[in-house]
Amino acid sequence: MIYLNATKDEFCEFFIQSIKEFTKKEGKPIGIGVSLSIASSQISIHYNLKKEINTEDKSINQFEFIKYDITKYKIVNPEVKGNNQINLWKSIRKVTRIIELPTVLYHLKDNNQFDIPIETELEIFGRAVVTHFRDHTMDYHTSYSEKYSNKSLEEAKDEFREHWNDESRKEHLKTASFFSSMNKTQVDFLNDYVLRILDNATFNVMRALDENTGNEDSQINVDINGVKAVELNMIGNGNLSGEYLDWIDRFSKYKEFQT
Repeated sequence: MIYLNATKDEFCEFFIQSIKEFTKKEGKPIGIGVSLSIASSQISIHYNLKKEINTEDKSINQFEFIKYDITKYKIVNPEVKGNNQINLWKSIRKVTRIIELPTVLYHLKDNNQFDIPIETELEIFGRAVVTHFRDHTMDYHTSYSEKYSNKSLEEAKDEFREHWNDESRKEHLKTASFFSSMNKTQVDFLNDYVLRILDNATFNVMRALDENTGNEDSQINVDINGVKAVELNMIGNGNLSGEYLDWIDRFSKYKEFQT
C-alpha cells in the first residue's frame, strides 16, 4: 500500500524501487509501462527488456513483463480539494531527477487514456543540453568565482607558475583583482547574471531549432538516435524551448530558469 496526495506522494519511492529490483534481476529495461486503475485503487508496473515500446499502440499488452509490480494505493485526506485527482504523469517525470528512465507509457485504465510522460530520445537530448550548455559552463564560471574571491594580490602572485609569460601573469592578477573587489552580495548577483545569460542563450537556441526544423524548407535537423526531435512527444506548447524549462527543473544542479 502506498499513499498519494499533493504533500505525501509515495509513488516515486515505489517506482524507483521497482526499477532497481527489475534491473538487478532481469537487466536494464528499455521500456516501462505504468497503469493506474481508480476503480480498483491499484497501480501496476510493466517492463520491456528487449522490445521497444510502440508509441502508436500505447497498450500494456505490448510489454514483455506485464504487472511485474503491483501495489494498492490510498489517497490521503481525499476531502481536501485536488487530492482526489490522481496524476502520476508529474510523479513519473519527478523520478528522472534521481534516475534515468527509458520511454514510459502511462495508462489510466478507467477512461482508457494514454500518455507518454518520458521518451528516451528526448531525455537523451535534454540531459545533453542542460549538462553541456548550462551546468558545465556554470561550473567553469563558479570555479573562477570560488578560486579568486577574497584573495589578495599577494596571494595571487604566489600562484604564479614558472612557465607563465608576462601576459598570463597579468591576466591572473586582473582576474584576482576583479573577483576580490566584490563582496558576497555582488558575487551572488554576478553568478545569477551569468546564469541568466546562459539560460537566455540556450532558450534562444532551442527556439531557433523550433522555428527552423521539421518542414521541407528546413536547413537544420536535429535527430536523436535517428528520431527527429520535432516528432517527439513534448510537453507544454510542444516545442524544445518549452521543454528546456522542464529540463532545467529535472536535470540541472543549479537554480530554476533565469529570465
